[in-house]
Amino acid sequence: MSEKILIEGLKKINNFKSSPCYLVGGYIRNRLTGRNNTDADIVTNEESLAEKFASETGADYFTLKDGFFRRVLKSGVSWDFTPLGKDINKNLARRDFRCDAFALDIKYAGEKDLLPHILDPLKGLDDIRKKMISSVSESIFRDDPVRVLRAFRLAAGTGFSISRALKELIKRDRHLLAASKGERLWEEIKKITDCSSVNSLIEISRFYITEAMLNGAREFEEVNEIIKRAKLFNDEKLSCDPVFAAAALWRGPDVPSRFKFSSEEEKAFRAYTAKSANVFACWLSAQRSAERIFKARYALTGSSEYKKALERHGYKLRTSVVQPLLSGEEIMKIKKIKSSPRVGALKKRMLKEQFLGKLETKKQALKFISKI
Repeated sequence: MSEKILIEGLKKINNFKSSPCYLVGGYIRNRLTGRNNTDADIVTNEESLAEKFASETGADYFTLKDGFFRRVLKSGVSWDFTPLGKDINKNLARRDFRCDAFALDIKYAGEKDLLPHILDPLKGLDDIRKKMISSVSESIFRDDPVRVLRAFRLAAGTGFSISRALKELIKRDRHLLAASKGERLWEEIKKITDCSSVNSLIEISRFYITEAMLNGAREFEEVNEIIKRAKLFNDEKLSCDPVFAAAALWRGPDVPSRFKFSSEEEKAFRAYTAKSANVFACWLSAQRSAERIFKARYALTGSSEYKKALERHGYKLRTSVVQPLLSGEEIMKIKKIKSSPRVGALKKRMLKEQFLGKLETKKQALKFISKI
């Protein structure tokens, strides 16, 4: 239904226009890859076109930024209007990724077969065929560092792979994210979690992108462990919750100050407190990540509320980190194994059991480790 509303709107815009008007980016990509559209990006030099379209159709009309940036909303569908400039080819050359750097005259928007009408000066269609994400230029992230996160969001939403050359540019320019506004980073994180792809968070951490955003950000292994825990406790809502994503990528105490949450988001976070308390109770045994997750997720609800939620689930909140009943060397001796990631995994399983009160003595810990 939304696709039909969108196309009908594009046809009306075509009737109203009096100068060149093009569709660019995601609308075309989604049509070519069989995905639904709920929005369209339109470039035109007619500043009054958006307002005229909204007035004729009874839609809502907004100014996005200072200058010529307009959005029209109706029935959950949006049309964004931005400046075309002197030449459509130059306009496309300023875009971020080649799989979005093509254009379509708006008069062809409703055609079943778009390919014969697509303007593709940068060979973006080649990337669509290869299911690849590559950059339009080497200055892609220097022009806008937040595009680093958008690359992963695009990969999550399309299933495309990030090209080797683009990965190198990410590594080169990721430090530029440090100056990016928290609001824009937060919007990208929310869009990534909307894609329901936790793997995107793992990929982001693999590139240590968060280290460029804030000092002391998490490393790949730690983010991976946090995400595994979300899967372990079968809480799909949690694993794709944007605050969880932000907490996984950033040091917990920094999350509330780094990002600004809307009142609707804060309300949703509070409602989710009790439901997720049992999951977070187990997470508190994770030592390094424990207090960060705790502070990040419940800075909005208050520690007393969270403590009560834990107690309702039968858990007692520990104020100090659980001390392991067995050392790594003792675990290696019991299992007759050498130092390896497995030792750490076994130790974490033991700590979780300790936190839940299932292991209270060294003898119990020895028996537990021997059996697994």
